Amino acid sequence: MAPLTRAALDRMLAEDRSHRARRDDAELRARGIIQDPDEPLIDDGDLDEDSLALLTALDELTGERRAFDPAKHARNPKGAAGGGRFRSMVDRLKDAIDAHAKAGSAKGDPFKDFDREQLRRVAKARGIDLKRGESRDEIAKKLLEHLDGPPTPEAPAGPKAVEKATPKVVRPKVAAPKVAEPAPANARATGRDISASVDYKGLPAAYNPKTSENDALKGIIGQQGFDGKPRVVTGSEFDAALQRGDVRETWRGLSQPVGSTTAADMAEQYRTGGFHIGLGINGDGTYVAMSKADGQYYGSTLLRIGLHKDAKVISADDLDAEMDAYFAAKAGRKSAELRALDEKLLKDLAGAKTARARANIRRKYRDNVFGLDPDRSIALQRDPGVFAALRGYDAIEIPQERSPDKHHEMIILNRTATIVQEA
Repeated sequence: MAPLTRAALDRMLAEDRSHRARRDDAELRARGIIQDPDEPLIDDGDLDEDSLALLTALDELTGERRAFDPAKHARNPKGAAGGGRFRSMVDRLKDAIDAHAKAGSAKGDPFKDFDREQLRRVAKARGIDLKRGESRDEIAKKLLEHLDGPPTPEAPAGPKAVEKATPKVVRPKVAAPKVAEPAPANARATGRDISASVDYKGLPAAYNPKTSENDALKGIIGQQGFDGKPRVVTGSEFDAALQRGDVRETWRGLSQPVGSTTAADMAEQYRTGGFHIGLGINGDGTYVAMSKADGQYYGSTLLRIGLHKDAKVISADDLDAEMDAYFAAKAGRKSAELRALDEKLLKDLAGAKTARARANIRRKYRDNVFGLDPDRSIALQRDPGVFAALRGYDAIEIPQERSPDKHHEMIILNRTATIVQEA
């Protein structure tokens, strides 16, 4: 068989893109989302995954049910890493929109992660009439107003027209798991890669000696919205979620700290208070064990925490690979001393026989390079927790072979991606 040339590959990719555009266009028209016969074919750039999730959320909230089949658009199919993320994005957006409606229009912006062009395309897909040059906020307002039912079209609708409300589409309540007591909406935050846009100079110091927290990571987690409250559930509700496969069960053991704060206070802080961002040898964040026995190793007061099955989790080994690639690309900005330490790291890793040995080598390397990086944006990202949170990961998975205590663990970065059992 003759080798595939670049030109031939480009033609194949173009044909595939054209096929997908026609397929998606046909589905949009069949579902009544596109009604203008003269409207050009859509392509992947018209409705990206985030926009499709928002369109689906808005349609489900108004009861129109005209959204795409998520299975045809999810970038991560079930069974793969990140599988089911499209569905979780839709649910989080529905929670945020519903919470905004209940709180009143003056509070917050449920579309804060969407730019004007994304909102414009979603509004167009919803059949909303927009004036030329309308601002992002004006488009967002129309999207929210449209939830109560689409306006009567100015021209007679074709055979695919959206049914008129009779007399008004009743907005359904968003279903949510029952909790022990009524609580404010706990919308899940969707992580984004903000590594190129965050103001590194404006972040606080990485280590706070008064609280033993990484305040720089705490600032990043706040910008991602990861410091929101978890959903508090009863024991039976937790059991049911576990049986359905909705969550992965984890345990956080707490012991009596120095001072007046009790272990019970620390447990309640995770449920309803500020998100404590601790320090750890495999990266900073909130450590949890994957078994109850391992959780008890750290303290007799136990928090039972469920990490959502569709959380964006990266393994410690994969995170190492991402970090290695990032820092290798910064080689031109390194001093001779830093380059020598990099070379030693690679040599030591090559000679290491176990995962734990490699983890120890990397921890020692991070200690040695402290203060040598040319600017703060690089220095802060030496910590795996900071690096992962900047790229929108909800948690880091630490295998038993990497743990100094020989425990299978998680580092939770996004508290809104968890549920927690009540006291």
